[in-house]
Amino acid sequence: MSVRRGSGRVKLAGMMAGVAIALAGCGDSRESYVFTDAGAQTGTVVVQHTLFRAVPGRVDEKVFTGTDSNGNVTYGPLTFAKANDIRLENVPVSTTNLKIQYIDLDPEPDVEIGAHTTSIALAPGQVLTISDPAIDLAVAMTTLDQAIKISNPTEAYKKLSYGPGWQMVVRDDLASANPKRRTTRKPFLSVAHVSDIHLADSESPLRIEFLRALQGFELPADTFQGAWRPQETLLTQVVEAMVRQVNDVAVGPITGRPYDFAVSTGDNSDNRHQNELERFITSLDGGLITPSSGDPTLYEGVQDYVSYSDQYWHPDSDPNGSRVDLYKTEHGFPNYPGLLQAAVVPFQATGLKVPWYSVFGNHDYLLQGNFVTKADIAPTNAVESIATGNRKILALPVFYELLEAIKKGSGVDLFLAEWLDPYDISGSWAHFVERWTSGLTPSRTVTADPKRHIYSRQEFAQAHLDSPAVPGPVGHGFTADNVANDTLYYTFEPVPGVLGITLDTVNPGGDSSGSIDQTQIAWLEARLQEVHSQYYDSQGNLVRTGNQDKVVVLFSHHTLETMTNLLPDPNDPQHPRVTAVAFEALLHRYPNVVMWMNGHSHICRVFPHADSNGRTGGFWEVNTPSHIDFPQQSRVVEVADNKDGTFSIFATLIDHAGPAENDGTVSNDILRLASISRELSANDPQISLPFQLGTPEDRNVELLIKAPFVRPE
Repeated sequence: MSVRRGSGRVKLAGMMAGVAIALAGCGDSRESYVFTDAGAQTGTVVVQHTLFRAVPGRVDEKVFTGTDSNGNVTYGPLTFAKANDIRLENVPVSTTNLKIQYIDLDPEPDVEIGAHTTSIALAPGQVLTISDPAIDLAVAMTTLDQAIKISNPTEAYKKLSYGPGWQMVVRDDLASANPKRRTTRKPFLSVAHVSDIHLADSESPLRIEFLRALQGFELPADTFQGAWRPQETLLTQVVEAMVRQVNDVAVGPITGRPYDFAVSTGDNSDNRHQNELERFITSLDGGLITPSSGDPTLYEGVQDYVSYSDQYWHPDSDPNGSRVDLYKTEHGFPNYPGLLQAAVVPFQATGLKVPWYSVFGNHDYLLQGNFVTKADIAPTNAVESIATGNRKILALPVFYELLEAIKKGSGVDLFLAEWLDPYDISGSWAHFVERWTSGLTPSRTVTADPKRHIYSRQEFAQAHLDSPAVPGPVGHGFTADNVANDTLYYTFEPVPGVLGITLDTVNPGGDSSGSIDQTQIAWLEARLQEVHSQYYDSQGNLVRTGNQDKVVVLFSHHTLETMTNLLPDPNDPQHPRVTAVAFEALLHRYPNVVMWMNGHSHICRVFPHADSNGRTGGFWEVNTPSHIDFPQQSRVVEVADNKDGTFSIFATLIDHAGPAENDGTVSNDILRLASISRELSANDPQISLPFQLGTPEDRNVELLIKAPFVRPE
């Protein structure tokens, strides 16, 4: 028996008589021909569930080879690309073992990245069905293999399903792509990047959902966009589904390099509550998660019928049978009976299997991610008492509502102005609290909870230091110095020759946009100079240091585009904050900065930043979506030295482990709940799906950049 394999059809003329020809290839662009003796007794083997998954890298092909008990080849090898229920015809009954090889086509030459042998007993004419062993040894797919799509684009309420994967797009904005780089590149970094987890306590009295209703459903959204989302009760389940997927993928899908670490780039909590921070750390470390605050067995928020408002989606139907909310009447939202109760069921979080680092975001410090809290300033500690208390207001406090009735916007503006005033200049803080807590303000009772405590910056860092030593590292980047000095930036060296620099871009003066204080800028420059043999000073002069070069990767919450916040810093009001233009100019003076990973925007984007002066190779900005808004994705980011004067940065999106489809039923299953959350996020009228997803150039990408120096082997 012989096999011929090629990209074109094999000419059969002149073949020996008495030879049967079987064509296989289900989904393969190439063709494989198996020649067996025409007189041989044969059967058929059907291999089910042949999903292509990373084993441990990315599988592009499967090769099937049959052997007898003596190890002689009796069938194949046959090569298949992506296909389900592969059918192997004319398999000789002498075949007792079927070997399946998993092939990655990305490297050159093609490499086997896994294999499995299954014993079979085949009778003449029999159709034997077996399961693909890859189910047992494979890890999860990425969006290179399959991507979530809208199943019913013409209908009001969108359902999701799986569609074709998104291809890897080569971006040569900053450097040319050498075709030979695939044969020479050496990976040196692999990172699992999650961002904007937003583990909101949706039952908190300090969560002011009513602000979203003042905006309406129009796009583009303004300041109040994120005040409430229909999927926000299911965030702990989404994070757990993402952690499972990150663990299952395990390696960079392009280079096969195992993760060196994971990083969460801010907005880990949502409203600066201790219980939100605890849920975040436990979700990534592993341990018992209690999704509900107050009464752990009960949902107490705006989505039940205790305090009904048609401004919020109610998963259950009205027990009285008459009330239907605007999400159902205007946007086609269905009922999901029992969802709120299922959402509060405690579960055991898996935890990441690799060390992880944490970044500080605006929602980790500012109320609702926008507003300065007076918890540390107001002598009455009123904000703390509201958060931990049992009274949740449901509408604009009555005083501001009266102003709103007189002139549209006046009540809202005053409400926000008094909340935003960090120095209490207006002298009205006591009156503000009085109006908030007035018995005339529409409200409901919830179970009080001291764990809704509004933590300080030092407590944020200390909570990371107090977390378990495994998976580590201790403090997840933060140190005792961060606690003592009230700083939330640090450096770490995940692999030799690479320096990670984590920045704090949150302005304590308020507002969701970011900027950097000048003390941190001075610290950053000192750290950069330590890992540069040469750089440019602020006047453009080349400075040689003799220091050993290291590749620099930045991590922050905010993107460059959103670093526009010039509000005075209450901790340092005399010095202006550093924003986008000045910060980008600083980075272009340091050639070893090749990548900046961040979040904040909740969308999928990639930005090239070329040095307009031509002194350095520029840097890439890799912005990763959130867990709270569609598409609820993370990224795996790999960096490889192409050994041709360039680096390749591969950024691959991954969906969480919740299935795309769901049948509309509810259970306590974590992945089913995460699936419902994704579907709800796709239907949130506050967002635009095309805007969220970006273009193919923002999704799965290979980003070329000039190597700033020759890396040692």
